Amino acid sequence: MYYPMPIETIRAENRSALPDAPMIDDSPAPPRFAAVRGVLVAGLRGIARAQLRWAERIEPCRRPAPRYRTS
Repeated sequence: MYYPMPIETIRAENRSALPDAPMIDDSPAPPRFAAVRGVLVAGLRGIARAQLRWAERIEPCRRPAPRYRTS
């Protein structure tokens, strides 16, 4: 591809035309965030467990019958 001017000049001009990019924060999440996430996950797991217990109590016949080996 043909560039009318050296690629270094084009890069320098493009760099000066762009606004300063915001700094990307690569630091790990604060421990408070991990604690909140742990509480939420535990709560959701508890809700799912309770729903399963409730469903089995209402319709215990939904579970497939155990397969016994005849051989």
